Amino acid sequence: MIETKDIAVTFIYCSSTESNVHIEDFLGSLLRQFLRQQSSLPVEIKSVYKRHVKDGTRPSVHEYSELLQSQARAFSNIFIILDALDECLEERGLRDHLLSELQKFPSQLLITSRPHISDITRHFGTLNRLEIRASETDIRQYLRMRIDKEQRLQQLIKTNSELPELIVQTIVQNVDGMLDP
Repeated sequence: MIETKDIAVTFIYCSSTESNVHIEDFLGSLLRQFLRQQSSLPVEIKSVYKRHVKDGTRPSVHEYSELLQSQARAFSNIFIILDALDECLEERGLRDHLLSELQKFPSQLLITSRPHISDITRHFGTLNRLEIRASETDIRQYLRMRIDKEQRLQQLIKTNSELPELIVQTIVQNVDGMLDP
């Protein structure tokens, strides 16, 4: 979060390796990022916190949503960076639910995702898009650097000197400008 009096810059990172993430985790993260900019915790937040500690529970999606909307009023501008939306597991409707919640309060969104995710357009309509693709030269350079550093590959390369170029060529033909290091 960038520390500025009335501007909030928050981020959410989606990871496909975190399969036990719930919408409450994302909303709670945003709320914590809002609260870090304030000099003291609002009474409303303290009250909700005490109640849930006492009951051994956590806030519901509805509570988080209302708290976020309430805390968002403290800022003249809110910027939310949602990174790797395509990595957000869709099996429980998490991606769709997250986008629905983000629509509830005024903010500027920067969403990064692989291009196959249609949820963004469905939720937000026409958007400004910027496609960023790795050039073939960049991909080749990155792969050669990784091959040189990978101990396991070094053993295989000793037995077949053509293998590094075969690996690079095969990956370059299949990544279509997208490389996930």
